Amino acid sequence: VKCLLEQLWELGLDFDDAVLQRVRQNWLEWCAEVETLKSFSLKRTLFSNYDVNEIEIHVFADSSTKAYGAVAYIRHKRTFEVQFVLSKTRVAPVKKLTLPRLEFLGHLSRLA
Repeated sequence: VKCLLEQLWELGLDFDDAVLQRVRQNWLEWCAEVETLKSFSLKRTLFSNYDVNEIEIHVFADSSTKAYGAVAYIRHKRTFEVQFVLSKTRVAPVKKLTLPRLEFLGHLSRLA
């Protein structure tokens, strides 16, 4: 959604202007994808039965020309069980930056 809003902003449309067909199509596709989230669930507990010394935290960051972000997982050393903890995403700035710079911003996304 953030990328779609940025597209609209870059087009410089007024509030009452009609949006382009491709932007409208992207919006409708996103709305259809949101419906699938109704069946999505995450565990609320994170390895409650394990010793803290047996847990590892893994953080990954990545970027593209449109967005950047980071994600964190925890992993149990003995069982190799992995669980998602959290993630952060940001839309890339309108001012074009190099991919290494965007990856660096992913590391600084207040997660990594």
